[in-house]
Amino acid sequence: MSFKFNARTWHAWLSFILAIPFLIVAVTAIFLYHGQALGFRDKMINVSWLPAYSDAPRNDPQSDIRIFLPVTDGAWIGTAGGLVRQTSDNVQLLPQFAGQEIRNLFQWTGKTVVLTQQGLWLENNNEWKRISPRGFITSAFVAGEQLYLVLRGKPLQTTNDGGQTWVDVTQFKDTLAKLPPSEAKAGEISIARFIRDLHTGTAIVGHDAEWLWGDIIAAIFLFLIGTGIYLWWRGQLRRLISKFQS
Repeated sequence: MSFKFNARTWHAWLSFILAIPFLIVAVTAIFLYHGQALGFRDKMINVSWLPAYSDAPRNDPQSDIRIFLPVTDGAWIGTAGGLVRQTSDNVQLLPQFAGQEIRNLFQWTGKTVVLTQQGLWLENNNEWKRISPRGFITSAFVAGEQLYLVLRGKPLQTTNDGGQTWVDVTQFKDTLAKLPPSEAKAGEISIARFIRDLHTGTAIVGHDAEWLWGDIIAAIFLFLIGTGIYLWWRGQLRRLISKFQS
């Protein structure tokens, strides 16, 4: 029995099989760019049925401490799986931050501030309010009585109204202007950063429109996947019909 290589058949079947990972990449790209708006970062899902997670250790908020903040009546403990409030007679995992990694904890105007992947949160009478603008926060801190944060691709920002509005910090511009000119040429960045910015679309549409780049790429993927599956299915249907008719 001789083996006959049919390039068209192999191309059709491999394209159909590869459509599955491409579909995953396209759909998840949309969710990555819009996950915060859709509330996916606040929702939990059981993934133990997937092979990659079957042997993963359980997310125990008491065993993976990221940061802690001592206060007069106890402490705040930030973990990889949530925010824990410890008092002299009680230990509680706050449901508002369940499943979220606590990246920073500090006090501001006598209130607790929590930084998570979802944003910057301010505690007031046991209620939590998000006070940060939309975007990925790289850092947040207090200097004196002033609260500051840095959004990816944005200058240092501060607030004068409790987080209602944020403005760029300009008080150090005159100081920095006294520095000698930088050796780096205007517009120069590392090749590694340029490659990353090309991948995310930042180099083309900017930080604020990364979601648009992701949507365009995902839409193209979905269109190619859909038309590819349709063409494959139509070819298989034609073969099936011709087989029955012969």
